Amino acid sequence: MPIKKENIFIHIGLERTGTTNLQHNYFPRLEGIRYFNKFKPLRDYVISAQYHLKSEIDYHLKADNAQPILISNEGLFDGNAESIWRLKEILPNATIIVTLRNQYDRIFSLYSRGSGSGTLACLLPYTRFIKTFKRSIINHNSYASIVSLLRNLFEDRVRVFLFEEYKNDFNELSNAITGLMMSPAWKRKEDFSQFKNITLNIYHLNLTKPYFFILRKLGLNKSLYPLSLWINSLLKGYADGSARKAIEMTRTAFGEYFNHENGKLAQLLDRELPPQYYNNIIN
Repeated sequence: MPIKKENIFIHIGLERTGTTNLQHNYFPRLEGIRYFNKFKPLRDYVISAQYHLKSEIDYHLKADNAQPILISNEGLFDGNAESIWRLKEILPNATIIVTLRNQYDRIFSLYSRGSGSGTLACLLPYTRFIKTFKRSIINHNSYASIVSLLRNLFEDRVRVFLFEEYKNDFNELSNAITGLMMSPAWKRKEDFSQFKNITLNIYHLNLTKPYFFILRKLGLNKSLYPLSLWINSLLKGYADGSARKAIEMTRTAFGEYFNHENGKLAQLLDRELPPQYYNNIIN
């Protein structure tokens, strides 16, 4: 039997859309909710249909009070429609929160973090990566198809947010989700804006942390600090240049398809998308 509780909100990601920031710096500070971060029983059920987990999920989500339940786990959707069907089967009245990011940035972010297509994918040259995992890349980034499936199953209980519109200030997203859950904001008094400066730039590879650590241990950190900053600046410039080239490759390989797909997404959402979603923009 599906769980009948209606005040369940499920944030399914997608991956590389600021999910970690939300899970660690925002969601735990919400007041008046029960929060499940990376709820493993539910993830295992929707991905692999381990039916014995139904009773465990039901046990954890049952509550004597009327507090909303928030589950955040980008692992709930793996590009396979069956996982969404199973989510609907067990939590038919849930509200689904989806966070999207333009495909060109997201694909490179998945590659650079070694996720999405397996942790060893980042060991491949980027050109080989996008050729080898082309089908998987398309499945995971066909946003119009994903949103359409979610709406077919969860109807008007699907909320879509775009990373480009909240990445510099999570207050906009936090206010929207708080209002959606009818939650009285924060457990603590500090404003969420203090977290907006958390580094989200996928291109900044701070490769000199071990170097700084050694300098501190040797007592040379002050005298050699300017040199350290210069080295880090060079490495960052190299990383930025590599990222731009990789994103241009992605636009060449998938631009026509994603232009069409994002045109359908704009129609579904009844709104214009940020320019990064279209192939005529080079970051």
